[in-house]
Amino acid sequence: MLTSPVHINTATAARVGSQSTHEQAYNKHLGHLEQSLSAIPSAGAGVQETIGRQPQGHSARWLNNLGNRLASRYERTRNMDDLEQAIEKIQQAVEKTPEAHPDLAKWLGNLGNCLARRYGRTENMDDLEQAIEKT
Repeated sequence: MLTSPVHINTATAARVGSQSTHEQAYNKHLGHLEQSLSAIPSAGAGVQETIGRQPQGHSARWLNNLGNRLASRYERTRNMDDLEQAIEKIQQAVEKTPEAHPDLAKWLGNLGNCLARRYGRTENMDDLEQAIEKT
């Protein structure tokens, strides 16, 4: 049996090279994402340490932001602990925010979105009803 040499045309070689470049870029971004996700616990600890020393509106803003980062991590990992913590942190932000504060509606919307995500996962009607109430 005769074997013939494999000939790869330039278009095929370019596609293979392009895939390699795309894969490298993907892996680079994935590494950045993993670094960001691993920084969330440190950020949470920092927020907890400084909450008591900040004016009311500032600590609520930090709690809301931390809750949003936890919710983002939940979207990536589907770890329910992240979603539970996100709901807890954003709920704390809402509780610390005066009724007339301009950001309260935003934070209630964030809380409603997290509750809706949890409903999507657990199908607990209380979460859906609270999500509707908050938003």
